[in-house]
Amino acid sequence: MRIENLRTEELGERRRVAADIIWETAKTSAQVLYFEAPYPFAEDLQPSANAFVLASLPFAVWLGEKRIFVQGSICPRLYSGLDAAMAIYQLWYDHCQPLTIEPQDGLIPSYPRTTPYTGCFLSGGVDGLTTLRNNRLNYPLEHPESIRECLLFFGVNEYDFNGSTPVPERLSAFEIVTERLTNLGKTENFQLIPIHVNARSLCPSYECFTSIGFSAANIAVAHAFNHRFSKILFASDGVGLEELITGGNPLLINNFSSAGIQIQVEEYGLTRIQKLKILAQWQPGLNLMQPCHQIKVLPKEKINCGYCEKCVRTMLGLLILSKLAESEAFVENDVTPKMINNIPVSTEVKANFLSSLIDPLENIGRQDLVKAIKFKILKFKIKQYLKKLNFSFT
Repeated sequence: MRIENLRTEELGERRRVAADIIWETAKTSAQVLYFEAPYPFAEDLQPSANAFVLASLPFAVWLGEKRIFVQGSICPRLYSGLDAAMAIYQLWYDHCQPLTIEPQDGLIPSYPRTTPYTGCFLSGGVDGLTTLRNNRLNYPLEHPESIRECLLFFGVNEYDFNGSTPVPERLSAFEIVTERLTNLGKTENFQLIPIHVNARSLCPSYECFTSIGFSAANIAVAHAFNHRFSKILFASDGVGLEELITGGNPLLINNFSSAGIQIQVEEYGLTRIQKLKILAQWQPGLNLMQPCHQIKVLPKEKINCGYCEKCVRTMLGLLILSKLAESEAFVENDVTPKMINNIPVSTEVKANFLSSLIDPLENIGRQDLVKAIKFKILKFKIKQYLKKLNFSFT
């Protein structure tokens, strides 16, 4: 892979930094990778080689590229970290063989900004809101660790684009979320920076993005803002310490810092239900949480669909905490066995999320939901077993 023609493009009220991605081994056409932000935040957005290499690396490794040549220099700390990240990729997937990184101008360390400045990623989901809430509970606003700005992304979902063109309905949905979280920032003392990215367009598969790609694609934006932040907080995915192959694994993410900006994983030891318990005591988070995949565009007045896997799982957690009826994020006040029967359980992680809710649901006497979850998990395990035997199962 070659990363060339790093550049800045002015787009009226926004600035875009972009680079040409030229594949050398993979049978893929040349692409343009970009990060885009509105003014006045865009004044600090720079076409950093660190950013473009980090965003591209997981996909290049997955597709068997032998090297990444990039115009510009790489911070030696990030360079070393990417070597470690590739060793983790190889540990997880046999086909992910390490490649060489060839910065045209060699290794030059990044420098941190003089005054500490902390940011985080925020989509409105449970993980990011928990990081924000804990930060506000633990640090006074004037403290260097206090979150000053939050980054919200458009372009990290596979359905955000039709080819290389953003889907208009998804842009409209993004604007609604931007308005909602901007208003939250006014009460919680942070500024929201809406970012447009297209790193997902480099990704060859859902598995690649969720296991090794999404954290690098998101964190890359922080390196394009190297002089704006000294630290970026990355919310864990709530999977827990027992799960290894996940894009939120701190063993992976902690390798994505440079000498100029520190990347720190937050709340990795907290389970999903523990995070919900924190948000259940904070009415803004309880009302604004948006775990929904939103594959279908929702009306402005509705935050979550109420029937997808993430919605149902989150509603079950709030039901356990006796908070579902108090949340404006969901129209529904209860969960039924039919709702559980209708959700897909396609991965071990999703099955484990549901399994963790069995005991708490038994404690509140919802045997109907326990029975539905156990049956759903049993079907998943049978399907996985038959898959290993090369049988088809529907």
